[in-house]
Amino acid sequence: TCVDSQLEAAWTITNVAAGTSAQTEAALATAPCLVQLLLSGSAAVQEQCVWALGNMAGDNPDFRDRIRANGAGLPTVQLLESTNVAVRTTAAWALSNFARGPEPKLQELFAVGAGERAVDVVVASGGRVEVEGVLGGAPLTLLIELSWLLSFLTYNQEAFQL
Repeated sequence: TCVDSQLEAAWTITNVAAGTSAQTEAALATAPCLVQLLLSGSAAVQEQCVWALGNMAGDNPDFRDRIRANGAGLPTVQLLESTNVAVRTTAAWALSNFARGPEPKLQELFAVGAGERAVDVVVASGGRVEVEGVLGGAPLTLLIELSWLLSFLTYNQEAFQL
């Protein structure tokens, strides 16, 4: 099916983007397609695409800026509202890569609501970690990734406003 093909392609790109910087740079050409696929109706495709974008952004600040210039910020922030925990966790991790490094130009991430959405998810959890069979809270991995994101968003900021 089309979704299966999209998932396989995104998985391949994710692996290429996890390679050397030269391989990651070659994978950057796929960023516009990956950004579009973040809007897919398939959680598996969304997760794989955001993972690939996070790999690319995490390689170096130039690649991070190029991923963000392709419009990855807003759809990735929107994935924090997914009902799929794996999608939410991978999106939080990718956003932390979008925010890390020298001269991160964080205003763009604030403008698309990255800080606000991250805080909303943490607040909604009540600061509690989800335990099997107990309602309320959020998975530990999601809370960890959101903590990293908030750390990068607030590091060296004179004023942090949502």
